[in-house]
Parts: sequence; C-alpha cells; structure tokens
Amino acid sequence: MKDLLVFDKGGSYLKVAYFAAGNLEWIKMIPVTDAGFSTEEEDSKSEKSLGISRLKKFLEGKLDLELSNVEMKLVQEFPSSILEKMGINGVYETMGGDRVCDILGAVLKMKLEESFIIVDAGTAITVDVVVAVREKSGFFSYKGGNILPGLAYVSNFFKGHRLLANFLSDQLGISDKNALLGMTTEWQVNWGYIASICAYINFLMKKFKVMNVIFTGGDGAKLYNFYKKFYLSKCNEEDSFISCEPYLGIWGVYLYYFN
Repeated sequence: MKDLLVFDKGGSYLKVAYFAAGNLEWIKMIPVTDAGFSTEEEDSKSEKSLGISRLKKFLEGKLDLELSNVEMKLVQEFPSSILEKMGINGVYETMGGDRVCDILGAVLKMKLEESFIIVDAGTAITVDVVVAVREKSGFFSYKGGNILPGLAYVSNFFKGHRLLANFLSDQLGISDKNALLGMTTEWQVNWGYIASICAYINFLMKKFKVMNVIFTGGDGAKLYNFYKKFYLSKCNEEDSFISCEPYLGIWGVYLYYFN
C-alpha cells in the first residue's frame, strides 16, 4: 500500500494529512498564503490541478518524506460522480469536492446506513442532508443543502464583538438552558446567529426524520458541543446519534482509495 498525502484547501488554512501503512500519522495546518495559494484564487479545475504541483514544490525539504513515493490527493478535485457510483443519487454536478469527501467519510468511516446530516463548520458552514433509500440497503439520496457564513466571517461583520468561536467556548460552562436570551448586545448578536444554525439543524432533523448528525471542520467541535448542550431536543436525545469528526473529508479520501 502506497503512502498517501491528502490536501484539503480551506479559505484560511490548508490541511495536510499523511497516511502510512493504513494509519493517520499526522495532520498539519498551513495558512493558505504560505502554501502559495491566493485566497481569491479562481475556483476552476485547472487552478486546482496546478495546486498539486505548487504543493509539491512548497513541501520539498519541509517534510521527512520522499514525495516521489507518496500518492497525493486534493479534496477539492473530487467530482460528485464518485458518489453516484457508490449508490448516492441526487447529487449535483458542481458540488464542491470538500462536501463530496464529507459524504464519503460519513458512509465509509462512520459506516452510516441510516439518513444523516453533515454540518461542516469552516470558513463557511455547509449543511447537507443525505437520506437512506429504504428499498435498497446501502443506497442513499442527496436531498440538498445550504451554505452559511462561517463563525469568523460573521464575527468580522459585527466588529467590536468577541469572535463567535471563542464565545461558544465561554458559554459551555453555563448550566441554565434557559439562558439563551441575551441581556447584552454582544450576547444577542452572538447567540442570535448560533441559535439560527442550531434551530435549522433541528428543523431538518424533524422534516427528513434524520437521527444522525455529524459535525466537522475547524469550528465543528465547538459548534457540536454547544448544540448538544443547548439545542438537542429532549424528545430526540436518546434516539439521536450526534457526533464530531474534525477530519471527516480527509478520512473519506483515504478510505475511498484504500478501503
């Protein structure tokens, strides 16, 4: 089995994951500007392909690896057609590779056989709903999703208020679930946005009868902890499987090629 480097280019950071002999050895976070990417880079197939060659050049001498002996995959290059081949229908042609790989990770790493929702909280927050096809075991139907501004983006919009990610961590120590209404402007700005995301997740769970929700991405763990504490509906708590896998898409790439 050849070693594998998986690259996941986000809006702020490039994740580099190294798999050897079937094990995840390490993950490094590199600012996109340091990796030779422009944050305004045109999102086209040719630009993505050029990304691998730039990454090889950037990584030469920086890692204790012989890159010629390592397979390299870029998450953003994964086409949605891969999902159709795996029995997941309804996906659209221009779906981002990061979301494609998240779904791969849910099916191959989490081994989900029932319907699920993926919440990827990065530079943007993406929400995708995938429903199991009852008549065919192992088959799924992609119902759609939405893209929301990420926590850092909203924090920058409301200048003068604490970063939402830090605010989320601070509030986890609160024991009173009735404390969801703010008594300061800062509280109301931050919780107002977070509450809309959490309430939306609950709405989708009810509408599509989904009990599995996976949080991932750079801010995924904080949003996951907050959601479980304050917004997971009591009536669904025992039946729901709410989890967090920060590197869901990266695992999806690895398992797709080497499972």
